[in-house]
Amino acid sequence: MKPSSEREQLDAHLADSLLRTLSSLSSQTLRIAYLRDQLASVTPLTAVRMLEWICARARGGAEPARTLLVALSALVQDPANQTLLDGMRRCLAEEPASPVRALLHVADRSGPPDEDHVEAPRVPDYGAGRPLTLGERKALARRPDRRMFDKLLLDPHPAVLRNVLANPMTTEDDIVRLAARRPLRLEIIQEIVRHPRWNVRRRVRVAIVLNPYTPADIGVPLVALLLRSELRMTVNGPDTNPEIRAAATARLRQMKHLDA
Repeated sequence: MKPSSEREQLDAHLADSLLRTLSSLSSQTLRIAYLRDQLASVTPLTAVRMLEWICARARGGAEPARTLLVALSALVQDPANQTLLDGMRRCLAEEPASPVRALLHVADRSGPPDEDHVEAPRVPDYGAGRPLTLGERKALARRPDRRMFDKLLLDPHPAVLRNVLANPMTTEDDIVRLAARRPLRLEIIQEIVRHPRWNVRRRVRVAIVLNPYTPADIGVPLVALLLRSELRMTVNGPDTNPEIRAAATARLRQMKHLDA
């Protein structure tokens, strides 16, 4: 993709500079923070143009661009970034063809079809002979000890899950199983998707996308990160969220067009 105007050349230069620095950072936490700061340092329109340039690079297979999109997928799920994101969304209101629209997807959660089917959260029995306090459960989740992991992964409180996600004893298999659980509460999905340790894991992202309890505003941005085989799995999944399936179908068609 060759920039055709002075404005596009500047946006491309900013995007390339962003990619170079972000790729040199050693952790996903740093990459997410750097991306947030850089997008906030320019106008919303410039941020959108930079992301469009990066999307084009990602479609061409550039790994630094895909790394940035993974960081963006976590940034989008953090409520602290909504002012930044809403500014970019307003710029996209009249641009239905922009690939950035899907990355910043917003869905109506006023009445999700699965809302009435998710059981009220229940704290698991930790075998203490009494209900444990939230503080006790959070402390258990921080311990480098897997004896309570089966219980902790069932705990409905996001603060407990955050400690489990950060626990060095937690494995990718643990989080894949958690992400595939049905029903799965929205708060749990959000914690997994925005966590810098786990949102970089492809198997975790796929499990989230395939889960019918994943809302479109979480799943659609993740579609841009899927491989062709994973897109087919998403399209053919028997209970994939319809909006996520449609996004995966569109992405496959785009890939076929680029291959032609």
